[in-house]
Amino acid sequence: MAKITSNTFELEFLVTECCDFTPTEFYFKITMLCNGLSVLNDKIMKRHNSYWKKGKKGGIIASEVDTIRLLRKLDDALSTNEPQFWESYPNPDVHISIYPNRCFPNLFTEDKEHFSIIISPNSYQFKNSDNYYGYEGVSFVMTPSKKNLYKFTDDLKAEMLEKARETFGKKHTQTLIEVNKDNQSGKIISKRKTKIVHESCEVEIDENYFVRKVTAVLANV
Repeated sequence: MAKITSNTFELEFLVTECCDFTPTEFYFKITMLCNGLSVLNDKIMKRHNSYWKKGKKGGIIASEVDTIRLLRKLDDALSTNEPQFWESYPNPDVHISIYPNRCFPNLFTEDKEHFSIIISPNSYQFKNSDNYYGYEGVSFVMTPSKKNLYKFTDDLKAEMLEKARETFGKKHTQTLIEVNKDNQSGKIISKRKTKIVHESCEVEIDENYFVRKVTAVLANV
């Protein structure tokens, strides 16, 4: 699981699912913790059906479709030191603001030791909210080091690749049995087993932050 840590605070970013849709879709559970305890109370969060229950306990849920913009924004923030902003897609479930070389709340003062990360759940994540009204209500602020954010970015990419390989890279073996029979008596003379291995697809995240799948290959064993 990819994590951002800063003092007693921690942001867990769990990739829960990669769906073989066109385009590819990833689902996340984002949990904000202090001293190992969730900051958000499940009693005020949407948990009324199987979709929203994916946020238990104390998490919010979000998705990313097609190009993985979150990884692009993290890489751009680290390489350019320019502020970057990410919103989940297709639904605006969460917004993340990244301010390089800034330590909240002094966002206009340079601090080369820290990044400021602001995580804002959409109000629709909360119980009794019937629409995506925006990001009022609560935000979670962290000021991790640049080194910590590099690690988070690498871990998140590895986690997304692993989940994609679980979806697209499944290998399975099929066994075919060839039977020879006597033409007159119909008795079985011999049997021959042939295994066909359906090789796994290779998956990668290319330079444009798309999940690229290599066509599966059939191989006889």
